[in-house]
Amino acid sequence: MTKFFLLIFIFLSLNFGYSQKKIPKTQSEISFQSDNFKNKKVYLVSYYGNYKMLQDSAIANNNGELSFKKNKKYTEGLYLLVNTNREIELEFLMDYEQRFRIKVDKQKGEAQQILNSPLNTDFQNLNIFSLEKNNKINLLKKKILTTQKFADRKNIYESIDILNHEINEYKNNYINNNNNTLSLFLKLSAPIDDFSSKPANRVLKSKKDSLLYLKENCFKGIDFSDERILVNPFLEKKITGYLDYLIAKNPKSITKEAISILEKSRQKDPENSNVFKYLSLYILNKYITPKQMGNDQVFVTLYEKYFKDKSHNWLQNSQKELFKKNYYFLKNNQIGKKGRNLYMSTKNKEPINLYDIKATFTILVFWDPNCEYCKVELPKLNTLYKKNWSKNDVKIFAINLKEKEYSAWQKFIKENNLNNWTNVFVPSNVSTKYSKEELNFQQHYNVTKTPIFYLLDRNKNIIAKDIDPKNYSQIMANYMQMN
Repeated sequence: MTKFFLLIFIFLSLNFGYSQKKIPKTQSEISFQSDNFKNKKVYLVSYYGNYKMLQDSAIANNNGELSFKKNKKYTEGLYLLVNTNREIELEFLMDYEQRFRIKVDKQKGEAQQILNSPLNTDFQNLNIFSLEKNNKINLLKKKILTTQKFADRKNIYESIDILNHEINEYKNNYINNNNNTLSLFLKLSAPIDDFSSKPANRVLKSKKDSLLYLKENCFKGIDFSDERILVNPFLEKKITGYLDYLIAKNPKSITKEAISILEKSRQKDPENSNVFKYLSLYILNKYITPKQMGNDQVFVTLYEKYFKDKSHNWLQNSQKELFKKNYYFLKNNQIGKKGRNLYMSTKNKEPINLYDIKATFTILVFWDPNCEYCKVELPKLNTLYKKNWSKNDVKIFAINLKEKEYSAWQKFIKENNLNNWTNVFVPSNVSTKYSKEELNFQQHYNVTKTPIFYLLDRNKNIIAKDIDPKNYSQIMANYMQMN
């Protein structure tokens, strides 16, 4: 049995009647029986994307029978029965009618008998078929480890391919012949690189053709306004694979696809779509700190479109503040944007600005003389500078964030031979001709830690950030070829 942590949502509703009390008709009534349940509390849990949501609980009788009744239907999807030890007793599908009964095998934790739910019968048959084939596949994989001859190993791999083909064929036949919750979940759970349903006459001559085919078919038959796509653990993985592997890795392409998905999720109910709520939070969180440089632009654009100046009462204040803070620190330092001017002082306390630096490239460094990581990284940067960049019109504008650490600052510069850099510090007093906004370098360059590195072109446009400076040489070369 699998253990997990429950994400609990509590809903409370009160109904008042002024004349004759009306007894609402029961819309959902499902029951289960297992010797494991006797006189025990059992929880009814649904998936909510990658989370699990508590829906209800019941105490079984002496015969291990329990039932869940509701005056409103549950959203169709993948559900669990969970014991008080947070262990899964049964995984099943909530169908449309919601009038079924399942007897649970206490040893195997699976349906032993299903009454009045063809959908769960199909689900059980699929699981039995897949388990049988996968057991054979696992045995063949073990056999490979002890097989020496190439021809024999080839035959084993071919047998594995045949078994995988049989599983895919079973699933595709089911999808083609049914339009229900199980067929939807089979579409959602299909791997990103799934070619199993490709027509024989569709020829893929190149990698580009293959990617185009996968992109076209990734969400085929999936309605993003259908809330059933949330009641399972497959959606987030599907979206992640699509954005990470099938879309060009640049913010413009990713943003376009993300907006397309989010707009589809809002088609039926723009203000209250649960799919939109879930996916918008997931995508924004994914691109606050993206794996690839510059893709935080996705977060900035989506925040401006869907969250900035919007109340969104469904969103927790802590999440609102997190998004707002990150937007505040990211909006001014996007790749391609001109970096804001910086009003600093030299070691002789003379004013100097970032825009005073004239060079083909400027490397911007924010650091602290007491920062241990800075003490490691800045000498590395200086080695790269002397070896590769000092003769190529590259200058380093290094900003000491601690004005009071003057002695430690100067000592580090001398000991590490950083005198060829433009070494400056943040003065406590700057001319009043500059506004508070102009002087807010922490916001302009997202200075929330040290060290921070930026690569700027001759016009002080940002061309690199959030990556190791050892990559700057290639970025500079590429930039010069394109400009």
